Amino acid sequence: MNLSKTLRELTRRHSLTVPRLAAQTGVPVNTLHNWLAGQSPRRLEQVKLVADHFGVSLEYLLFGVESKVAPQDLHALLSSGQFEIVLRKAPR
Repeated sequence: MNLSKTLRELTRRHSLTVPRLAAQTGVPVNTLHNWLAGQSPRRLEQVKLVADHFGVSLEYLLFGVESKVAPQDLHALLSSGQFEIVLRKAPR
């Protein structure tokens, strides 16, 4: 899956038109239409606005796959006391 397919699926699932999504996210209508036509995004900030609007990760919106570990889960996992983190100077 790519941005075009994922965005099409999310707008359909949430019953949103492109103009309405544009109004809710501040991302221009033309930009959203370009993404739906298969063009790559030029501004990651705009992709993040759309991802946040739908409550999905950037990885999901761009590639259609979820990260195996969400950042908040990783933080909780590392704070659990089950792991030892060792910092060493890398050889040069």
